[in-house]
Amino acid sequence: MSEKSNATGLLALPDEVLERVASHLCAPGQLLVVTLTCKKLRIASEGFARRFVDSEATDEERDNLPRVDLPTTGAEAGESVGRKWGVIARYQLILKHREVLQFDQIVGDVRHAEGDRSKIVRSFPSSRRSLACGFGS
Repeated sequence: MSEKSNATGLLALPDEVLERVASHLCAPGQLLVVTLTCKKLRIASEGFARRFVDSEATDEERDNLPRVDLPTTGAEAGESVGRKWGVIARYQLILKHREVLQFDQIVGDVRHAEGDRSKIVRSFPSSRRSLACGFGS
């Protein structure tokens, strides 16, 4: 079977099946690659991403998505252009926000609080204040 006939066979599948296939892509970058392939796959990928954002994302995650007005080049002061974040970008941001933070290196006068390596304390030498941070397991 040639590559062209494989692609034609894939594109002949119903949109619901293509959306299901898109839902199994692990990395957000993979979904973006599929989205950029052709119009039919873009529609299926965006359909999956939209359903994910609308039904799987929490209200807090949706509220944390960026809302920006970007200044236009050469525009007068106060002029800006609204930027609409596409559903694939919103999907990717939600997944990125769900990743666990990991600190490979901590710099400064830091010690672990109460012997717990998930908590650090930094003492400020000029005062009696200290800063404590806890990290989820």
